[in-house]
Amino acid sequence: MSNKIKLIDGTELDIVKVDGERTFYQNANRDTLKFVFDKNKYDLNSIDSIFSDINKIQTITILLQQETINPGTGEIDIITSEYIYNDYVLKMSISSETIVVEEGDSTKPPVTVERIVAKVAQQTYIEKMLSQLLGA
Repeated sequence: MSNKIKLIDGTELDIVKVDGERTFYQNANRDTLKFVFDKNKYDLNSIDSIFSDINKIQTITILLQQETINPGTGEIDIITSEYIYNDYVLKMSISSETIVVEEGDSTKPPVTVERIVAKVAQQTYIEKMLSQLLGA
């Protein structure tokens, strides 16, 4: 199974995880999206470049795949759900993070992986209208 984001220009990026939350950023309560990427597939500079281009991220489509068991046949079906997000153009942060995937104990150290995390926030309605008026 492979979860992806698709950008307005057709670029597709594999994601490990996506989270959404409400955050206070630049003097406004905003919806935000946090995308987690495999550091073995992408580097920090390429993700930063992509999320710095407002024209690319004006519309972000999230494609999430889920396995389900077909009750009629008992076979595993893969269902893809599609979610479209507009105006998430404010780049809050791009970072490289070490994430613990398995806790350690006294006999073994924790298992960690390196991930790239991109966090973006949605424009407010007023910001969007102002941007359109200014032609930006």
